[in-house]
Amino acid sequence: MSEKANRQSESIPADSCVMAIFGATGDLTKRKLYPALYNLKREQYLPENFAIFGFGKEEMTADDFRKKLCSNMREFVLGEIDEDSIDWFIERTYYHGGDFSDKDFYENIGKQLETIDENHNTEGNWFFYMATPPSLFATISQQIDEAGLANEENGSWCSISFIKSKLAKGFCNKSELKSKIQSMFFAF
Repeated sequence: MSEKANRQSESIPADSCVMAIFGATGDLTKRKLYPALYNLKREQYLPENFAIFGFGKEEMTADDFRKKLCSNMREFVLGEIDEDSIDWFIERTYYHGGDFSDKDFYENIGKQLETIDENHNTEGNWFFYMATPPSLFATISQQIDEAGLANEENGSWCSISFIKSKLAKGFCNKSELKSKIQSMFFAF
């Protein structure tokens, strides 16, 4: 058995979840994150009950965002594209544009997250991924917390992740950010 076939036969998909991406229309996201997600799907590491909810400052419809996502995947994924995998992403992708510092923004996405969760049976598991400038990490985390979006209830989980980049160096104080985040959540 080839190494790739052996790896696939042993692959265990991640838990069902909605991956909520702040900075979903950014350059690093389209060049790195979307191709990585595509590869995870292709290698069967993403669960069937999975959805992407993208957030950006840009106002656009979910359909326009889906078209952009597909175009980005076709441009930046290496190798042959599997149209069934592209369709799989289209069926599971949503978008909301607005101001990341606006309290109403988080109330609106909270309602939409619940609907997406029901539609895709993601069991209340939400993974917040920040592909934004580091100066927004604390603001977004605080808004998530204040809107009650990080609550773990009935066996569900919530996770927050920051994209690591050499570009982030010098734009925020790591210990200050850690202190702010720890004051909002149990663990960093």
